[in-house]
Amino acid sequence: MKKYLLVIIAMALSSLGYAQDKMNYPQGIYMSLEEIENKTPSMDATLNWEKRTQGNIKMWGGNDYELTCDDKSIKKKTIKKEIFAYSDGEYMFINGFKFGLYQGYALVESIGKYLVFKAGISSDRAQQEMQLGWMFGGIVGGIQGAYLATLRFPYIVDMESGELTCVNGVVLTSLLADYEDLLKAFRSEDNAECDVIIKYLKLLNEKLDLEN
Repeated sequence: MKKYLLVIIAMALSSLGYAQDKMNYPQGIYMSLEEIENKTPSMDATLNWEKRTQGNIKMWGGNDYELTCDDKSIKKKTIKKEIFAYSDGEYMFINGFKFGLYQGYALVESIGKYLVFKAGISSDRAQQEMQLGWMFGGIVGGIQGAYLATLRFPYIVDMESGELTCVNGVVLTSLLADYEDLLKAFRSEDNAECDVIIKYLKLLNEKLDLEN
């Protein structure tokens, strides 16, 4: 009975997003993409991270994680707007605000040629319309703000250029063009939803790392 209970707990943690790949980057505050690439955080500080509830996200918008500082040595404004990313030594969280993805932090799923994560909808109106067109097609003007806040999209940041790209099935197909095995596997999937795309972006990073 105890064994089955542990399995159920593990599955629940996974569904909440805690059972992600560990980044193993030095603990601390990163103020730029270059610091992440070099594994050299600007500040050796400890922040708390907490997964936000759906209710909180619907009310205030933004991304899945909130970071706080117990001793107030790092100001709330700094955490909200100035920090680029934070690592607790195992997991890394990237600040959506730095990329026009509203407030809060997203869990980094993979780092290689691309920094891979899923986050909320863009704050840019034109980008929003494109993203919603990918997801729903046709007229999307009637979608309510609370529901919009809960939508999640796959993103990559090119570690060389710093360019942010929202990835859909078409973009992913282009990225996988030189890797027939991954492309074939992706095309065999039942859908091109966020978690499926994230899976193949992680596999692509692994493939590219092996080549370098």
